[in-house]
Amino acid sequence: GFSALLMAEHSPKSKITTIDRNPEMIGFAKENFAKFDSRKQITLLEGDAVDVLSTLTETYDFVFMDSAKSKYVVFLPEVLKHLDSGGIIIIDDVFQGGDVAKDIIEVRRSQRTIYRGLQNLFDATLDNPDLTATLLPLGDGLLMIRKK
Repeated sequence: GFSALLMAEHSPKSKITTIDRNPEMIGFAKENFAKFDSRKQITLLEGDAVDVLSTLTETYDFVFMDSAKSKYVVFLPEVLKHLDSGGIIIIDDVFQGGDVAKDIIEVRRSQRTIYRGLQNLFDATLDNPDLTATLLPLGDGLLMIRKK
């Protein structure tokens, strides 16, 4: 819940929905939200994002994705269904320690699923005529997407 709390602190009028499937992290998030979400801005949805995203009925103007890197491309179509026109998606850690710039043969076998998922994400976004997408060299890389 750390990212959600930071967003709530710096955007006091926003409503924030966060999804988590890890029971331990859900416990930490609930404790932190009870302590620090004084404006009650944050809603925590429990479960796998693949399942939870398909149940959402609201639309959003901003989405921050920080999860299993190989799943970003799996989540993207459902996230786009719920993103307002002009809405922004920020996807965290897309450079995978620089692996994404390498040939797959140079990537450790244990990291190749992540590599393929990120390459598929880039293919689905960077040249998509319905999106404006930019790679930002901040931290381990951000992919910023705007829905046209």
